[in-house]
Amino acid sequence: MKFQLRDYQLRGNQMLRKSISEGNKKVLYWAQTGAGKGLVMANLAKSALDKSKKVLTVMRRRELIFQTQENYKNYYGINASIIMGQEKGFNPDSPVQICSIDTVRSRMDKLEFIKNYELIIIDEAHDTTSPSYQKLFEFLGDKIYIGFTATPFCIGNKRLEFWDTFIKPIEAHELRDQNYLVPARVFAPAKMDLTGIKKVSTGDYNNKQLFAMASDSKIVGDIVETWQKYGVGATVLFAVNKAHSKLMAHAFREAGIPATHIDESHNSAERKKAVADLKSGKISILCNVNIFSTGIDIPQILTIILARPTASEVLYIQQVGRGLRTFQGKEYCIILDHAGNSIDRFGLPYDVRQAAVGEGSGFKNTPESDPTSSSKQCPECFAILEKNEKECLYCGAELKRERVVENVSGELVELESTPKVLKFKKFKTELDKLTQLTKTKGFKPNWKYFKLYDRFGMEIYEFEKELGLPGWIPKYANKDEQIQPTSKTVEIDIAQIAKKISEFKTI
Repeated sequence: MKFQLRDYQLRGNQMLRKSISEGNKKVLYWAQTGAGKGLVMANLAKSALDKSKKVLTVMRRRELIFQTQENYKNYYGINASIIMGQEKGFNPDSPVQICSIDTVRSRMDKLEFIKNYELIIIDEAHDTTSPSYQKLFEFLGDKIYIGFTATPFCIGNKRLEFWDTFIKPIEAHELRDQNYLVPARVFAPAKMDLTGIKKVSTGDYNNKQLFAMASDSKIVGDIVETWQKYGVGATVLFAVNKAHSKLMAHAFREAGIPATHIDESHNSAERKKAVADLKSGKISILCNVNIFSTGIDIPQILTIILARPTASEVLYIQQVGRGLRTFQGKEYCIILDHAGNSIDRFGLPYDVRQAAVGEGSGFKNTPESDPTSSSKQCPECFAILEKNEKECLYCGAELKRERVVENVSGELVELESTPKVLKFKKFKTELDKLTQLTKTKGFKPNWKYFKLYDRFGMEIYEFEKELGLPGWIPKYANKDEQIQPTSKTVEIDIAQIAKKISEFKTI
């Protein structure tokens, strides 16, 4: 059965043809979440078949391979062969192959025949910076390559240099305005403190350090409390790692909220059951790390919880995108951003962004995509809004004045630009430095407060609540035993957390 392409999908096909006619053989198709990428890919495969050309479609994830095979069949009656592990259905004579990049990489000596395929379609094309894809491109040689991605951004510091150019037939906010996606309401009532969290070679934050920070009982409690206040309906939570995901599921259940955890160790049947339970309302929260960021369509999702800070714009857009699909009666999606990914790093989901395609230096935020210039926060309800808004869309609070907003102990406090603010910022800056030193040196938790008191005296108690100061510090400030460091503090905390996690049972 032939499906009718939408106007912007037809425009995308015209843009593709024009780009290829201009001599570009490697064209990236920027397909936003909800743009109907599956139909466009199937249409391209059908057009190639009509011209007696063979089509090779490549991707990494198992679920995406089966989903693409189903799309080809349902949209245009294409019976595609699959090249993936020990899966049945492989037919070397089929003019359309859908294959796993991992299988191709490991079996190239047995797959010489795929060099005869003229059109190469790459799904999740932001992944083409990996060595596996570089090896594939060398193996296949000079072909027409069309890549699809919703996130053509840097992976770490790597641009998508393989591609000659890209096309973008429609913006994300245009899909929203045409009712192909729902609006997003973004709230950040409590953010994680990333002070001292290092980045690894991939460009993202150190996972072990993130877990130690995110597992703090106050942060866990903030996330549960925030969902109870702002969240609604089927919810997907993205965690730091498996232990953190299990911890969050446990915390929600302890609060009487049905929740479960899913990771790569769960088989297909277990994953499907978890998704079915979420859709039916049997559970309210589905906790995971990155299992449900791509390759899954759950339009019933009403709330996304970002409990994992990330330096990856790709990951951020993938995760929030899970909640933006339309569903009957769904007016918007709520994003609860405890990680600061929106206000601190990447802006709102529908901001206009720039691709990092072709040769050049690593991608840097431009005024168009810089979150500090595109968004601001309501001091009353903590909603993240576009910079030009004068009134909060959700609570009606006036937003005309510029404000200094600080994040203190999981709560936001509003301050004006006065000498008092400058004094507060001086104390807060010093406390942040002492907090970092406390972590890196393994000092006792209260050491930072004693040192702050030693430097500024009773003045700091003008901001007792904002700085989270214990009231008894002045009484004990001169007692040496209270400020002696211990190198075992961090190890003990992490060991306790690990012991607690090991006791959890996955539903």
